[in-house]
Amino acid sequence: MNNFKFRLITSEPQNGFMNMAIDEAIAIACDKQLSPPTLRLYTWNPPCVSIGYFQDVDEVIDISECKRYGIDIVRRLTGGKAVLHNKELTYSIISPSKNDIFSNGIKGSYKAIADCLLHGIKNLGISGEITERPSRKGNGFSCFLDTSFYEISVKGKKLIGSAQKRWKNLFLQHGSIIISPSHTQLASLLRFNNEKERTGFINLHKEKSTSIEEEIKSSSDIIEIKSAIKKGFEEKTGIKLFEDELTDFEKTEAQRLFKEKYGNDNWNLKRETS
Repeated sequence: MNNFKFRLITSEPQNGFMNMAIDEAIAIACDKQLSPPTLRLYTWNPPCVSIGYFQDVDEVIDISECKRYGIDIVRRLTGGKAVLHNKELTYSIISPSKNDIFSNGIKGSYKAIADCLLHGIKNLGISGEITERPSRKGNGFSCFLDTSFYEISVKGKKLIGSAQKRWKNLFLQHGSIIISPSHTQLASLLRFNNEKERTGFINLHKEKSTSIEEEIKSSSDIIEIKSAIKKGFEEKTGIKLFEDELTDFEKTEAQRLFKEKYGNDNWNLKRETS
């Protein structure tokens, strides 16, 4: 058994602004050595499109359609492309860069986390694989049309997409585990030149991505999925995760970040990314 102390937080559903604020608040606390390394498992309510740090919202997202469907838009700290968070489970890992579990830089940590996720979905009866070579065949808008290093696919179809942010002594990686095919609704929220392009996007999404329910051929239980992912991390790393809640410091920081950053259009819609 590894003696590395690692916390598990299983959050109640939050809106996208608070979810991103909580992830960063945990990172701040961990960097100040006020909190231990943390695995967080969470969902989103209402549904939300998260966009990569460098994406141009006006170029990618149809804001009026998001408002029409009651879907929020939030900018992540991490890079990558747009993800629709609806009927999926998001994980986040916040840890010091120097550790015995997620070491060897960005690729080493990606690979170690991918091994844990692979074991997690195996507990659900899904046989996946880790992508060793990235594919770049998407339209540049959606996370689930491209597969990057050390992401999880099933029979060539992407199931889990991830992105990472690194600081001097710390990293944060979070990713989306698709539960049902509803993520293809993203097509109605993106900007296309015509309906032919939109239809092509939908068909490509079906070809390039999959979901837990498509693979197990039945409906799924979010509690069972969380348990499987938790067990996968414990099995692969030898860590015994201890369940806990956010500290008072993290709650205060999350509220501050929600007010000053993630709940603000200046961050989400108008941020200078060049």
